[in-house]
Amino acid sequence: MVYTIAIRLAVDLVRKEKRRPKIYPLESLSIEPSTTDDYLGSDASDRETGIWQIAKKLLPKSYFSILWLKYAEELSIQEIATVLNRTQIGVRVQLHRARIKLSTELNRMDRENETLVQQQPCRKP
Repeated sequence: MVYTIAIRLAVDLVRKEKRRPKIYPLESLSIEPSTTDDYLGSDASDRETGIWQIAKKLLPKSYFSILWLKYAEELSIQEIATVLNRTQIGVRVQLHRARIKLSTELNRMDRENETLVQQQPCRKP
């Protein structure tokens, strides 16, 4: 009976983990954001790397701008609100939505990569 309970709890945990999206905090990623000039410059795509390049491709411009100001420029919520002429609550909401959207898209890309790896046949040397 104890084994049955343990097995069912383990299965429930696995199911919950599958439903819950993985969240990648931007601070934990090893990213060195480029300077403001690089971001605004014409050859910015040559200098952008890692998560910023992915974020720029995946997110709407408004979400990317807020993430950039928060994490690359290290502005406070109040400063971002002033720069973008929005309320602090509006900035917080969009920052939250941007993080969730980026996380969702990264998870989707991970699942696609796992599927591609699983579909390739193993070759024996």
